[in-house]
Amino acid sequence: MIGIQSLLLKTSLKYRSKAYDPELLPPMPSIKQEVSRNLPRRMSSSFCITEHYDYSRHGSEGTNSSGGYLMVYDWFVWCKCYLIVLIKQAMRFFDVHYRRPGLFWQWRNESSYWKFLGVFTVAVGFLTAIFNRMTTTTTTTTTTTTTASASVSVSASTYANTLGILGLFIESLLPLPQILMLSRLQSVENFKVILLLSWLGGDCTKISYLLYGTNDISPIFICAGLFQMSLDIYIAFQFVTLKYFYETWWGHGKSGSQSQSLGGGSDGVALENSNIVNNDDFVNTLFFNSTLNDIEMNVLNGKEFDREDFKSDSSLSSY
Repeated sequence: MIGIQSLLLKTSLKYRSKAYDPELLPPMPSIKQEVSRNLPRRMSSSFCITEHYDYSRHGSEGTNSSGGYLMVYDWFVWCKCYLIVLIKQAMRFFDVHYRRPGLFWQWRNESSYWKFLGVFTVAVGFLTAIFNRMTTTTTTTTTTTTTASASVSVSASTYANTLGILGLFIESLLPLPQILMLSRLQSVENFKVILLLSWLGGDCTKISYLLYGTNDISPIFICAGLFQMSLDIYIAFQFVTLKYFYETWWGHGKSGSQSQSLGGGSDGVALENSNIVNNDDFVNTLFFNSTLNDIEMNVLNGKEFDREDFKSDSSLSSY
């Protein structure tokens, strides 16, 4: 498996466009900026002219129970916003549209990939050898050091389990870049059906072996296999939808230029097709709408708003 993956890396780097320049990719937005963008206006720190919200003003008849409820609700909204932003930020690491910190796995020089793999292999091998040696040494000690031997054995077991879980987690996320690419391009041109069938066949074989081929298997293996299979099934749904129902359901025509690959353009980034969908556009439009924010502030302050202006606002025609 390691040899095949190394061969795939060598082949992909060999045929990558010479004009590919990761410096031209847009940087990943900061978490603070995304949180301020997604929070309601009265809770966002980006709107400096908005006064701090006073929950005590919502008390009724000498009590502030209403303000307390609103405080709990705002706390829930804040936690939900942070959770969504963290998930979106994590997914951007797998999106080839963004420039990763340190240009990780987007280096222009082929030698950088092999250097990273070499250092990673040496580091993991060194740690594995240390824990293995400690475990072997402690098994030959006397019974007076039973406690120390048990602690070292637990540490070695924890290291092995952690390494295995990380490996399963990374492997299960392999289909995610393909999902993000198809979602952005809105096209499956040059996507081979045999590749999708091989993924689904491999998932079925893996799940069948884990469920029926062995009796002593950790549930983590089954969960990771099912998660990866669910991602591959979603790719199959994307393929069928974009190939046969995209024009019917959404009324968009397909363009042959959508099949461009990274590095195919004159500037080194081929994601320049006007039909390419940005996954963040809808969210940005939704939370940047000033009319909705003004209405929210007026309602909270007990003010009335002009319903006719609300209905006639062209920016709200899609809601």
